Order: sequence, then structure tokens, then C-alpha cells
Amino acid sequence: MVRLGFDSFHVVGHDRGARVGHRMALDHPDRVRTLTFLDVVPSQAAFDKMDKDLSFARFTEI
Repeated sequence: MVRLGFDSFHVVGHDRGARVGHRMALDHPDRVRTLTFLDVVPSQAAFDKMDKDLSFARFTEI
């Protein structure tokens, strides 16, 4: 963003991009002015609830 001429900026992240934006905000709090997340499941909650059936459920829908 600095190369594009922006010293600070707003970030919007969807799904995995939300996690990338979160990491960016943690690493560069002086540059990220605001952060908006869309459609992201908290990682720890997803890992805690994951089992074999849930992990394969998406593939049986196709």
C-alpha cells in the first residue's frame, strides 16, 4: 500500500481474507485504520467442533 501512496488504509476481508486482514492489523496497527470482517468463522471454534463427519459433509453435498 505504501508503494501505491497510502500510509494508512481501511481493510475489508472475506472468509480467509478476514484472517489475513486480522494478521495485517496486528502486525501494522499504525497503518490499518479500520478492519471489517465478512463471513468468517472463528478458527478456534471451527477446530474445536471439527470431526470426520463435519470435515466430509461439504463433499457429500456435491
